[in-house]
Amino acid sequence: MKVIRRNEQSHLSQQNHAASSNLFVFYEKSTGATHFHVEALPNGQFPVDQAAGLLAMHCMVRGQSPSDYVVMVQADAHVVGGVNERAEKLLQAGHSAKCTVKLTRREEEVLDGILRSHGLHTDGTLRDTYVYSITAAEWPAVRAHLKHQLARDRPAT
Repeated sequence: MKVIRRNEQSHLSQQNHAASSNLFVFYEKSTGATHFHVEALPNGQFPVDQAAGLLAMHCMVRGQSPSDYVVMVQADAHVVGGVNERAEKLLQAGHSAKCTVKLTRREEEVLDGILRSHGLHTDGTLRDTYVYSITAAEWPAVRAHLKHQLARDRPAT
């Protein structure tokens, strides 16, 4: 079992934050699935005996070991303060960015990303690079579509 701490500084002042972290959640490392949680004791301490009993039971039933689990502690609002607001601002900025190139519906389906100011035009100004991706599973359908488009656009001979 591994305990994930907020950061090394919070480890040094763990007693100050222990009372405010009242939920300890046990996750399976390989899947990220939540299996159980324990609440802190009234004094804010981690309930070792209760957690050990639940962890042993889960390991026995699932044929796992304690090292297959990780414990996460609920962060206080003051520790992560401002993250949601900052993320909202970034999302708004991302949504407000206008695409300067008109893409077809199909191009939008395979557009993987845009590398902003990635290259230079011949006149020295910065240009964006559009990255497209197609998986191996998608390729047969894409290839058939491209062949159809090419056959349709060729003049009859």
